[in-house]
Amino acid sequence: MRLSEALRLGEFSLPACYATWFRWEKDKLCAGCAVARACFAAGYRPQYWTSPEKEFLPLSQFFATTWPGLLAYEMPIVGTHYVSQLLLDISNLYEVHRWPMPKIADWVEQIEREMETTPAKDAQKPAHALA
Repeated sequence: MRLSEALRLGEFSLPACYATWFRWEKDKLCAGCAVARACFAAGYRPQYWTSPEKEFLPLSQFFATTWPGLLAYEMPIVGTHYVSQLLLDISNLYEVHRWPMPKIADWVEQIEREMETTPAKDAQKPAHALA
């Protein structure tokens, strides 16, 4: 599943929330942000954590391994970023700029199309250089 598809499906996978990756009521998952909902639509099932900081590592690992093909891209607000930043940029567009998930999905789909048609100039960079 492409990330743009996961974002579109994710809009319907869980109710929306802001200011946290997932929202829990007691130990039951009840909502997610844009990134969390996209990951949930793609098969990610979070464990209950007591803080968003603890949720970030497994969520970001799932994100990076599920969509490794997005190397470099243009962020509409600030310019060129790399895949390790994509999760945070999606979150920023959703949380700060209040972009709806379909608009984010359209932007990500443009990146995906560009990656399919343009040879990646960073393809030879070592993995740590992309972080």
